[in-house]
Amino acid sequence: MNRRRVFRNEESFHILLLVITLIIAVWSGIKPYDSLLWLSNISVAIIYAVCFIFTYRKFRFTSFAYVMIFIHLVIILVAAKYTYENTPLFSMLRDSLGQSRNYFDRIGHFFQGFVPILLAKELFIRNDYMKKSKFFYLVIVFFVLAISASWELLEFAAAVIFDQSDAYILSMQGDIWDAQWDMICAITGAITSLLIFNRYHDKKIKEADAK
Repeated sequence: MNRRRVFRNEESFHILLLVITLIIAVWSGIKPYDSLLWLSNISVAIIYAVCFIFTYRKFRFTSFAYVMIFIHLVIILVAAKYTYENTPLFSMLRDSLGQSRNYFDRIGHFFQGFVPILLAKELFIRNDYMKKSKFFYLVIVFFVLAISASWELLEFAAAVIFDQSDAYILSMQGDIWDAQWDMICAITGAITSLLIFNRYHDKKIKEADAK
């Protein structure tokens, strides 16, 4: 298979992921649980997706990375539809297991580390920003922590600016350490991602660089 055909097949696959994402985005906007929270989450998803669309020709991630981005976007869009604390499946698990909270928000923050660390790793390596070393992995883990902390501060600022303190407190589901747990989930996701996919991702990066 020649190089042009490989690129064409990859582009078709990436377009398919984008189309499916758009369909899910439309679905999420049909009678969402909370219109304001839907707008907030869909805005995040749009910014997230647009960044990769506009940089696609300049820097193309591996297809593996785009699949991870797709999964992360689906999680965000499901949360946009139902809100993190009211996602039906996890609400059912909460009630069945007698838990005190809906843990879908923890899944969301887990993936806030699980996916970005792969993107940071690929971006840094393929652009020769850093060489792989113990320090390199420490840098990208702290990069993910910075993203997670920034998100928590953004949520807090939005609640204050738009006078949504009640909604902000409700999203904590009674846990005063919610922000700290969210950041722990992101770090756990980042480390788990490296433990599971580091070698496989290295292989995909080498294949992309060889094209």
